[in-house]
Amino acid sequence: MRGFAELCAALRATRRTSEKTRLVAEYLSSLDDEGLPIAARFLTGSAFAAKEERTLSVGWATLHRAAAALFPELDGETLVECTRAVGEMGEAVGLLQRGRGRDAAPPLTEIEELLFRLAGLRRAEEKTRLLIEALLPLSPLVLKETVKLLVGSQRIGLSLLLVEQAIAKASGAPLDDVKRANLLSGDIGDVALRARRGELSEAQLRLFHPMGFQLASVYEPPAPGGALPGHARERDQDDLPWERIVVEEKFDGVRCQAHVEPASEATIGRVALFSRSLDEMTRAFPEVAARLARLPVPLVADGEVLAYADGRALPFGQLQKRLGRKVVDASLAAEVPLVFVFYDLLAFGGALVIDRPFRERRRMLESLEPLPEGTMLSRFTRVASAAELERVFDVAIANGNEGLVLKDETAPYAPGKRGRAWLKYKKARATLDVVVTAVEPGHGRRAGLLSDVTFAVRGPSGELLNVGKAYSGLSDQEIEETTRHFKRITEKSFGRVRLVRPEVVLEVAFDGIQKSARHKSGYALRFPRILRLRPDKPASEIDTLSRVAELHEKLLGAPAAR
Repeated sequence: MRGFAELCAALRATRRTSEKTRLVAEYLSSLDDEGLPIAARFLTGSAFAAKEERTLSVGWATLHRAAAALFPELDGETLVECTRAVGEMGEAVGLLQRGRGRDAAPPLTEIEELLFRLAGLRRAEEKTRLLIEALLPLSPLVLKETVKLLVGSQRIGLSLLLVEQAIAKASGAPLDDVKRANLLSGDIGDVALRARRGELSEAQLRLFHPMGFQLASVYEPPAPGGALPGHARERDQDDLPWERIVVEEKFDGVRCQAHVEPASEATIGRVALFSRSLDEMTRAFPEVAARLARLPVPLVADGEVLAYADGRALPFGQLQKRLGRKVVDASLAAEVPLVFVFYDLLAFGGALVIDRPFRERRRMLESLEPLPEGTMLSRFTRVASAAELERVFDVAIANGNEGLVLKDETAPYAPGKRGRAWLKYKKARATLDVVVTAVEPGHGRRAGLLSDVTFAVRGPSGELLNVGKAYSGLSDQEIEETTRHFKRITEKSFGRVRLVRPEVVLEVAFDGIQKSARHKSGYALRFPRILRLRPDKPASEIDTLSRVAELHEKLLGAPAAR
């Protein structure tokens, strides 16, 4: 574990992805076959393989009790303040452990065993006792990284793709083979070992581990006489391959990946639904899972869960009533009826089909018809020009939908990638002038820049009430300039978060507004992005909470707050 902890420190010290890949590849090459799969999993920030149905369930309270036992000279409040001062518990306990003469660095296998034992315990008292016993002798660096692993806060700048690249580099295997094996197996540790042994081709498809979703780039209509944006940006608009493009309406629902294993003589059947963040959400939509269980073949489908009635999708505000529910009773299910819309396929009949063109994957979906009641295929149309596309867009908006998605029917499915084969066409539903109240560093190439901003509107008594957070919209130069300014106007810091003097005004666009208990305002903007800085506008002239309520009523059909 000492080598893993030292690697994490080195990874945080560099922002260059090529250097991160090199460091990880060298580290993986140094491990034996027992430690290699464990390290590969840990480097993705996960205690277990994606296919594992295990959770640590080690919450803040449990870790706090264990930390209090490790440092009995500190009272609980002081320990909390220490954690706040450095931003998270791993950093805090690592610093507190210094100078105590504790230097244990167990092998990766012992840390993995600890995690499995924690996952197997149900009572918080048992978890606390085990944590105290295991963490007490660890060296400061190893203790820090072990706790970071427990709470999922490694922040070493590694994406799954970078880990896959490092495995390919360490083993000499083609990157595409590594990525495909990981999609099939759902266990990056197993993939690392197979790559070393030259056995990637033997990986088998396993259901019930989430795969990456194909993402869409933004399509913007061409200016008259100008170049076409999107995947044909440098071409004249007449060169866009309209004959290869199908156009779907973009619904305002919850993107969903469905894993289906029908019942057979050997199995009782199973369905799992995963969100775009790769979290399981089957319990929130039990009737959807029950309908999908009637499908005749095993598959992995990309689709969307919609609130749906009278032949059309309902506003997202209706669907929001179902989100986050652990138990859905009959009355709620009746109040918010749901439908599952199939968009695409990742696996069909036990085989991965992402390499096949969309038109073939669509035919596979069509072969499932008639579909179970409460499920449907997405409808698509074809257009021959940007002008025709505008007319189809207007129809989609009139139907109450978000916009359109343009898909190249010759393209494969690209999990986790924002390619040009899919283009989303939306227009901002509205804009607001807001003021920045807090900032955080970004990730990747923006890791050292304060690019993530929380913003507020003004309440009825003049107070500032947060309504959202934005990550995109400003140029690199603007982010560098605002970073310097935010540092000058920082009033307090809490780990990564800086509270700033409320003077930087932004104009933000968004796709909708939803009720939210997360903010004191009671509202949260959906998919906000920064349109521009407003140095011409003082914070006293930003929009108000009443304006947000009015827009909420207009966009979602909910009554405005009085």
